[in-house]
Order: sequence, then structure tokens, then C-alpha cells
Amino acid sequence: MSVAIDTSEIDRLAKELRGAERIIDEELLRGMQRVALQVEASAKSLAPVQTGNLRRSITKNVTAHGQTITARIGTNVPYARYVEEGRGPIEAGPGKVLRFEIGGQVFYRKRVGPARARPYMKPALIANRAKIVREFQTVVPRRIVQRVGLS
Repeated sequence: MSVAIDTSEIDRLAKELRGAERIIDEELLRGMQRVALQVEASAKSLAPVQTGNLRRSITKNVTAHGQTITARIGTNVPYARYVEEGRGPIEAGPGKVLRFEIGGQVFYRKRVGPARARPYMKPALIANRAKIVREFQTVVPRRIVQRVGLS
């Protein structure tokens, strides 16, 4: 008994899948860049504004290392954490005062605070959670299939 198998369909599929790993990596990176941009925009819109420095400082950075793609959305201003999480009171040491400036006016105090939390980063992530899930469950797979030519 003999069985004849037509391998042309398998050969066609193998040819289409060549380069698919590169396409998958590219689309995952692009998807991460898209959602990071959305979270960054949300964080900027939610950040409280006095001078605009905090809002301007919010940036995103998307990196790929092997199989891991990481998006970091944040700021480098030293007070950002206190805005997000709040803080307790701050007191000057013995014989000292705290000096700070608001709107060009200088203030001296022995004690300031506490400062209430005014979250902007965590709410930005929560507000975009459904978009992030949709991006990686629907959009990225669809784009991969279109690019690889399996549709």
C-alpha cells in the first residue's frame, strides 16, 4: 500500500512563515509603543499643574531585550513621587528654616505639609488597561497575520 502526499501546501506555508519571527517582534514592539504613548498622554492629562514642569517631564521609553519588551512611563522630577503618593509633614532642623518658591515668591517656614496624594500615573494605567489588553489580544495578532500573509 502506498500513500501519496502533496507537500505543496506545506511548502507554501513554510515559505510564508519565513521571517515571521522578525515580523512578530516588530509588531509587539510597535504595539507596546502605541500603548505606552496612550498611557503617557493620559498621565500628562491627569497630572496636577502648578508650573507645568511635572506634566512636561512625563516621558515614555520602550525597549526590547531578547524576548522581553518593556515600557517605562515616568518622570525624573524629584517631587513626582510625593505628588503621586502624598507625604507627611517636613520640619526644618534645629536653628534652620525651609525655603521654597511658589510663583516667583520666596517663603520661609519651620514646617510644611503634609501633602495629600494627587495620583496621575496609576490612574493613567488603570484608565488604559482595556486598551492595552485589546492591543495585545486583538490588534497585534491581526497585524501579524496580515503581514505574514496568513489571512
